[in-house]
Amino acid sequence: MRFRRYKIALSADIEKAFLQILVKPEDRDAHRFLWKVGDKIRVMRIVRVPFGNKASPFLLNATIRHHLSKYPESNTKQELSDNMYVDDWLSGGDTTEEVLSLKSEAMKIMSEAGMNLCKWSSNSSDIAENCERQFKDKTIEVESVKVLGMHNPREDSITFDSEVVASDLIVTKRLVLSCIARIFDPLGLISPFIITVKILFQDLWKLGVSWDEEVSDAMCHAFRSWLKGVTELKKLSIPMCYVAVSWGDKQRVELHCFCDSSMQAYGAVIYLRVLESDSSMSVSLVLSKARLCPLKPVTLPRLELLGAVVGSKLLRSVINSLYLPDNVKYFCWTDSLVTLQWIRSDPTRWKPFVCNRVAQIQEVTEPVAWNHCRGKENPADCLTRGLTAKELMANPLWYRGPPWLKEFTADTNVSECSPNEEALVEEKGASEVNTCLVGVESVLDSKRWGEYTKAVRVMAWVLRFMNNATKRKVS
Repeated sequence: MRFRRYKIALSADIEKAFLQILVKPEDRDAHRFLWKVGDKIRVMRIVRVPFGNKASPFLLNATIRHHLSKYPESNTKQELSDNMYVDDWLSGGDTTEEVLSLKSEAMKIMSEAGMNLCKWSSNSSDIAENCERQFKDKTIEVESVKVLGMHNPREDSITFDSEVVASDLIVTKRLVLSCIARIFDPLGLISPFIITVKILFQDLWKLGVSWDEEVSDAMCHAFRSWLKGVTELKKLSIPMCYVAVSWGDKQRVELHCFCDSSMQAYGAVIYLRVLESDSSMSVSLVLSKARLCPLKPVTLPRLELLGAVVGSKLLRSVINSLYLPDNVKYFCWTDSLVTLQWIRSDPTRWKPFVCNRVAQIQEVTEPVAWNHCRGKENPADCLTRGLTAKELMANPLWYRGPPWLKEFTADTNVSECSPNEEALVEEKGASEVNTCLVGVESVLDSKRWGEYTKAVRVMAWVLRFMNNATKRKVS
């Protein structure tokens, strides 16, 4: 998410990163190995941090952080500290001068730790030429460079390139799961397409299909149609940068979260809305998350509430990841009036399921920030019902939000929440049963238990004991 902030992207790699760190002499016995030289077997010890150890990434990260702690606070130090993923550094800036200064300072700081930044790449031709002049053959010059699996610097866009599965393979549950795992989409930019095959996979579980059993003809046809869409997604291109304005002016930024649910999936999507220099508004898709509905039946209003929980967590994650101020404007949208009434009420008013989730939502978002939008204008609807590849690529609602979002102002936010009968079903005491015993001698003192249902369970245990105690054993 942070890599998409700036107009000019910059990435680099630490050359032989793990091998720049020494292992303490007392720990080197853990890295002993045998080496045959002629007729002799020598016992060798690795004195540098090896690539294959589980702890190696941690040791590298801890070493870099220890080194950076020696320097005063600066933008370069923060970028190196926060945007280093193992040995890959992802950063950028709004101007060429800013990026060149960042690059030179980063090289100086890392070189003092004995670490050389190499494999420089940028979407700016000026930065690329500077790197080429400075490093010559050490700079990678290719048509496409993947950054954490998904970025094309030449076109300055995010693309998807998944492996294509042979069409003549037998479709099994194992194959379906394998194809799901091959698509790398950490930001959820193509979640409406992926959720369709996840729903199919859940249906296979419901039917009890074994891992290597061939699926039915109907499911086989649906899966092969989805596979064709994987090939079509190669044509999809999403702009890398969120907006063209300077990222330093964060007062121009708003966040809009849309939540929704169907009987098959629920989830949320976050949009970044920015006021540009010409007073126009630009909207960009930032992050989405979709989850399958549980196998245990759950009412649709409760599923809508689960979608709101996902949305509130995503919203807080985006605010923290993009370093937005605490007072950043944000608006949350749902097409469920029931969910809206729950969120805008006191959590203790509702039954435990609703109470706990409303409390989670109110802990990270303000109830007044939640509003109602029509279902047809809710982009999260694409997320929960699924889209084919062609529908996804031709769907402006998903990538840019509803048309009214660009003209939206907080002054027009007048969503009122009127009492809803469906919402009141979850109110405490809504389904309590009152009983009255007249003229019957009490076997058990029902006043010992505060709830009618508990008294019924106790009586059931008593009757069960009496039944078991009076049964005669057959010899």
